[in-house]
Amino acid sequence: MLKFHQLKDKLFGCMSQRAAANIQDEMEALGPVRLTEVQEAQKQIIAVARRMSDEGSIVLAGRGGDDYV
Repeated sequence: MLKFHQLKDKLFGCMSQRAAANIQDEMEALGPVRLTEVQEAQKQIIAVARRMSDEGSIVLAGRGGDDYV
């Protein structure tokens, strides 16, 4: 399982330095967040991802997508 700093590094590595810096600034400004707020945000993200998968906008692993070689 990825630790928080590993996950954060992986996510920030997938975006521009400017975008990553903006998000890091916002994270620092917000400070700690309650676990219940995090869990609710996760639920909302999953709901959007599932909707996009159903619409065909994205393919989620394990959701019946085609295999490519």
